[in-house]
Amino acid sequence: MSFRICNYGRTREIPYRGKPIFLQRGTPVETDDPKLAAECRKYPYIEVERIEKKK
Repeated sequence: MSFRICNYGRTREIPYRGKPIFLQRGTPVETDDPKLAAECRKYPYIEVERIEKKK
């Protein structure tokens, strides 16, 4: 399962597992980490959607 994280607010860093994850405004980031996706959902102006990768 993969996720697409998109930040619609200002560019920011999200603390995750002791290091910052940089989310630039309007630039989607894909991840296979469901815990990172869940953490990002906590922040305003960040949208997380589940996606299916093409094989």
